[in-house]
Amino acid sequence: DTMGTYIALKVKWQKQKYDVSVRLDAPAEELKSKLFELTGVSPERQKITSGGKQITDATDLSSIGLKEKQVVMLFGSPEEVLKVPTEAMFNSPSNVVDMFERMQIQGRESSTQIGEALTAAGHDYMQIANCLIICRPKTTVEAKQWISDNLDGAASTHIAGQKVPSNWQTGVEYVLGVPEQQFTLGEIVVLNRSDGSVKFGLLQQLRVMPNTHLVLVECEADFQGRGAQAGKAVAIEDIGKLKIDDDQIPPV
Repeated sequence: DTMGTYIALKVKWQKQKYDVSVRLDAPAEELKSKLFELTGVSPERQKITSGGKQITDATDLSSIGLKEKQVVMLFGSPEEVLKVPTEAMFNSPSNVVDMFERMQIQGRESSTQIGEALTAAGHDYMQIANCLIICRPKTTVEAKQWISDNLDGAASTHIAGQKVPSNWQTGVEYVLGVPEQQFTLGEIVVLNRSDGSVKFGLLQQLRVMPNTHLVLVECEADFQGRGAQAGKAVAIEDIGKLKIDDDQIPPV
């Protein structure tokens, strides 16, 4: 009886070796997902063999005679994915504030005016992006005050991994259940994390598996990519698309 039975496999990929535990009654996609998290090789680029047999999406793992600590070979190379956004992604205030141009309503300064004022005041691109996304300021004075109160002079702090404001509500500031094709590479999104928290993320790679995107979930890196960063495959139902009033925010 293989129902719920786990087996430990030895996976070899390039010069690396990994120990992977997989359920024999699980679909092969589960094995592929684990290998993707370990190697960065997306499922559609993976070729997996064991004992002279190829493991495909249609393979029944319980029927191919896998044994404890059996060697499995993985072939394939990772796709080039979006790293930490470079300064080129924010190479002028317009690239950040374009997200918010639809905010130009009566009694509110335009995002262009706010962005240019913040840039002139010496704030970096990440600070401006954080301010516009989290604070959604109506005036430059409000934006400067928010940066002073919340960023404490920090430079190039990436929004990925930061907690969403506690007063944000699903359906108001962000929307869940958006079709996967409506997301764009490089887009700032909201994530329902497995620990129950709600945080910001950055889309690194689209549709790494059906209904799944690769998202930068934590980042302590600067514009050159130095420092720690972590990407994770996230199911589409746990990814929220940002909104402004009745409009969704375009990608940064």
